[in-house]
Amino acid sequence: MLISACSIVPESIRTADDAVLVSFVDAKNSSHVIQDKMARWGGVIAKVENKKEFTVLEVVNVELNSAAKPKSINESAGRFRLYYKGLLDPMIYQKGKDVTAVGMIGTSEDGKIGELEYQFPVLNVTGIYLWKEVQRINVRVKSDPFMDPYFNPYRGHMYPYSHSKTIIIKKPAKKSK
Repeated sequence: MLISACSIVPESIRTADDAVLVSFVDAKNSSHVIQDKMARWGGVIAKVENKKEFTVLEVVNVELNSAAKPKSINESAGRFRLYYKGLLDPMIYQKGKDVTAVGMIGTSEDGKIGELEYQFPVLNVTGIYLWKEVQRINVRVKSDPFMDPYFNPYRGHMYPYSHSKTIIIKKPAKKSK
Protein backbone atom coordinates (compact mmCIF):
# COMPACT_ATOMS: atom_id res chain seq x y z
CA MET A 1 0.00 0.00 0.00
CA LEU A 2 1.37 3.40 -0.99
CA ILE A 3 0.81 6.43 1.21
CA SER A 4 1.08 9.91 -0.26
CA ALA A 5 3.67 12.22 1.28
CA CYS A 6 1.16 15.04 1.51
CA SER A 7 -1.05 12.99 3.84
CA ILE A 8 1.02 14.29 6.77
CA VAL A 9 0.18 17.88 5.83
CA PRO A 10 -2.89 19.11 7.76
CA GLU A 11 -6.02 19.10 5.59
CA SER A 12 -6.68 22.85 5.84
CA ILE A 13 -3.34 23.69 4.17
CA ARG A 14 -3.10 20.76 1.74
CA THR A 15 -2.75 21.39 -1.98
CA ALA A 16 -3.01 19.18 -5.04
CA ASP A 17 0.07 17.00 -5.60
CA ASP A 18 0.76 18.72 -8.92
CA ALA A 19 0.21 22.28 -7.59
CA VAL A 20 3.09 24.66 -8.22
CA LEU A 21 3.70 26.70 -5.08
CA VAL A 22 5.70 29.94 -5.11
CA SER A 23 8.33 30.14 -2.38
CA PHE A 24 8.50 33.09 -0.01
CA VAL A 25 11.95 34.07 -1.29
CA ASP A 26 10.72 34.15 -4.92
CA ALA A 27 7.72 36.27 -3.90
CA LYS A 28 9.90 38.67 -1.96
CA ASN A 29 12.32 39.12 -4.86
CA SER A 30 9.78 39.47 -7.71
CA SER A 31 6.38 40.34 -6.28
CA HIS A 32 4.82 41.95 -9.39
CA VAL A 33 5.30 38.86 -11.61
CA ILE A 34 3.75 36.28 -9.30
CA GLN A 35 0.56 37.92 -8.09
CA ASP A 36 -2.46 35.58 -8.03
CA LYS A 37 -0.23 32.49 -7.91
CA MET A 38 -0.59 29.90 -5.17
CA ALA A 39 1.81 29.71 -2.22
CA ARG A 40 2.14 27.97 1.14
CA TRP A 41 4.19 29.93 3.67
CA GLY A 42 4.68 29.58 7.39
CA GLY A 43 6.51 30.93 10.35
CA VAL A 44 6.09 32.57 13.72
CA ILE A 45 3.35 35.12 14.40
CA ALA A 46 4.83 38.56 15.14
CA LYS A 47 1.61 40.63 15.18
CA VAL A 48 -2.17 40.18 14.97
CA GLU A 49 -4.49 42.95 13.83
CA ASN A 50 -8.26 42.56 13.49
CA LYS A 51 -10.03 44.80 10.98
CA LYS A 52 -13.76 45.08 10.28
CA GLU A 53 -13.96 42.19 7.77
CA PHE A 54 -10.58 40.47 7.98
CA THR A 55 -7.59 39.70 10.18
CA VAL A 56 -3.99 40.54 9.30
CA LEU A 57 -1.21 38.37 10.70
CA GLU A 58 2.36 39.59 10.39
CA VAL A 59 4.54 36.48 10.26
CA VAL A 60 8.28 35.95 10.51
CA ASN A 61 8.99 33.59 7.62
CA VAL A 62 10.53 30.22 8.53
CA GLU A 63 11.34 27.36 6.16
CA LEU A 64 8.75 24.56 6.26
CA ASN A 65 9.43 20.86 6.78
CA SER A 66 7.80 18.02 4.78
CA ALA A 67 4.61 18.31 6.90
CA ALA A 68 4.44 22.07 6.11
CA LYS A 69 5.34 22.92 9.71
CA PRO A 70 7.78 25.78 10.36
CA LYS A 71 11.28 24.60 11.26
CA SER A 72 13.63 26.42 13.65
CA ILE A 73 13.25 30.18 14.11
CA ASN A 74 17.05 30.62 13.97
CA GLU A 75 16.89 31.72 10.33
CA SER A 76 14.37 33.81 8.41
CA ALA A 77 14.19 35.32 4.94
CA GLY A 78 11.97 38.15 6.20
CA ARG A 79 8.35 38.80 7.09
CA PHE A 80 5.04 38.62 5.27
CA ARG A 81 1.42 39.44 5.92
CA LEU A 82 -1.48 37.00 5.86
CA TYR A 83 -4.95 38.34 5.06
CA TYR A 84 -7.72 36.11 6.43
CA LYS A 85 -11.40 36.89 5.76
CA GLY A 86 -13.03 36.76 9.15
CA LEU A 87 -11.84 36.76 12.73
CA LEU A 88 -8.71 35.06 14.03
CA ASP A 89 -8.91 35.56 17.78
CA PRO A 90 -5.66 37.13 19.04
CA MET A 91 -5.90 35.10 22.24
CA ILE A 92 -5.56 31.94 20.13
CA TYR A 93 -3.41 33.25 17.26
CA GLN A 94 -0.89 34.74 19.66
CA LYS A 95 2.48 36.32 19.04
CA GLY A 96 5.16 33.62 19.07
CA LYS A 97 3.00 30.72 17.83
CA ASP A 98 3.77 28.73 14.67
CA VAL A 99 1.35 29.09 11.76
CA THR A 100 1.19 27.87 8.15
CA ALA A 101 -1.15 29.23 5.49
CA VAL A 102 -1.98 28.52 1.88
CA GLY A 103 -3.50 31.04 -0.51
CA MET A 104 -3.00 33.40 -3.42
CA ILE A 105 -0.20 35.94 -3.50
CA GLY A 106 -1.44 39.53 -3.36
CA THR A 107 0.14 42.92 -3.93
CA SER A 108 3.10 43.63 -1.65
CA GLU A 109 2.61 46.35 0.95
CA ASP A 110 4.84 48.99 2.43
CA GLY A 111 5.05 48.95 6.20
CA LYS A 112 7.41 49.17 9.12
CA ILE A 113 9.16 46.80 11.48
CA GLY A 114 9.87 49.13 14.37
CA GLU A 115 11.19 52.24 12.64
CA LEU A 116 12.56 50.36 9.61
CA GLU A 117 10.67 50.70 6.31
CA TYR A 118 9.84 47.24 4.96
CA GLN A 119 8.11 45.74 1.89
CA PHE A 120 5.75 42.93 3.04
CA PRO A 121 4.82 40.16 0.60
CA VAL A 122 1.08 39.40 1.03
CA LEU A 123 -0.77 36.09 1.05
CA ASN A 124 -4.58 36.09 0.77
CA VAL A 125 -5.44 33.04 2.86
CA THR A 126 -7.65 30.19 1.66
CA GLY A 127 -6.48 27.79 4.40
CA ILE A 128 -4.65 28.26 7.69
CA TYR A 129 -3.26 25.96 10.37
CA LEU A 130 -2.09 26.95 13.86
CA TRP A 131 0.43 24.42 15.17
CA LYS A 132 0.01 23.08 18.69
CA GLU A 133 2.80 23.75 21.15
CA VAL A 134 4.72 20.54 21.74
CA GLN A 135 7.77 20.29 23.95
CA ARG A 136 10.09 17.38 23.19
CA ILE A 137 12.57 16.16 25.75
CA ASN A 138 15.15 13.55 24.84
CA VAL A 139 15.74 11.28 27.83
CA ARG A 140 18.70 8.94 27.99
CA VAL A 141 18.08 5.78 29.99
CA LYS A 142 21.12 3.84 31.12
CA SER A 143 20.41 0.57 32.83
CA ASP A 144 22.27 -0.93 35.78
CA PRO A 145 24.61 -3.60 34.33
CA PHE A 146 23.80 -5.99 37.17
CA MET A 147 20.06 -5.73 36.44
CA ASP A 148 20.43 -5.88 32.66
CA PRO A 149 19.56 -9.33 31.27
CA TYR A 150 21.76 -8.67 28.22
CA PHE A 151 24.87 -7.84 30.26
CA ASN A 152 27.78 -10.24 29.98
CA PRO A 153 30.83 -9.21 32.01
CA TYR A 154 33.13 -10.87 29.46
CA ARG A 155 31.62 -9.13 26.41
CA GLY A 156 30.08 -5.99 27.86
CA HIS A 157 26.56 -5.02 26.89
CA MET A 158 24.93 -6.79 23.99
CA TYR A 159 23.83 -3.32 22.88
CA PRO A 160 26.76 -0.88 23.26
CA TYR A 161 24.50 2.18 23.47
CA SER A 162 22.12 3.50 26.04
CA HIS A 163 18.42 3.46 25.21
CA SER A 164 16.86 6.77 24.21
CA LYS A 165 13.23 7.78 24.56
CA THR A 166 11.43 10.94 23.53
CA ILE A 167 8.83 12.29 25.89
CA ILE A 168 6.24 14.72 24.53
CA ILE A 169 4.78 17.21 26.96
CA LYS A 170 1.61 18.96 25.86
CA LYS A 171 0.64 22.11 27.67
CA PRO A 172 -2.87 22.01 29.13
CA ALA A 173 -5.44 24.44 27.72
CA LYS A 174 -5.77 27.62 29.74
CA LYS A 175 -9.05 27.91 31.58
CA SER A 176 -10.97 31.14 31.21
CA LYS A 177 -12.08 32.84 34.39
